[in-house]
Amino acid sequence: MSWIVKSSIISFGHDIEGSWLLTEAAEALGNEKLLKEIKNVAIKLVDRTIMEGTDKSSSLFYEYDKKTGKIDFDKHWWCQAEAMIGLVKAWQITGNQQYMKNAANIWDYITKFIINVEYGEWNAVIDKFNHVITKGDRVGFWKCPYHNTRACIEVINRLV
Repeated sequence: MSWIVKSSIISFGHDIEGSWLLTEAAEALGNEKLLKEIKNVAIKLVDRTIMEGTDKSSSLFYEYDKKTGKIDFDKHWWCQAEAMIGLVKAWQITGNQQYMKNAANIWDYITKFIINVEYGEWNAVIDKFNHVITKGDRVGFWKCPYHNTRACIEVINRLV
């Protein structure tokens, strides 16, 4: 579709997820010129996400609508998971310790607000006041352990 943007929504979780997935794809291709270019794009995606899509705890907001100028300040479980990986990958690319600090802050946020120790799953959504939004399914078609499990495995593999 001619690469024309059709939506006014910016998804902070998808942007930071894309930053590390694009880098891994370029690494797999083994094209050093492409990899250098993608690493630059990835860092720009991460930096923009941090600048526009996080709060003081480094946790990620859900989305921003360019058309209305409104930010959805809710924090969805999968966005936090993807942010951890994206930030650790940004640290691997640049060596900038601030990325690791932000990743550690998100992990702290996850352990305080996202992980539901009582029921053994991650809460789906936390509002801007750090209250669990309980409406909706605990698990479902889109709410599954894919992002959180993958995030833990990816981060462990990157730090070991």
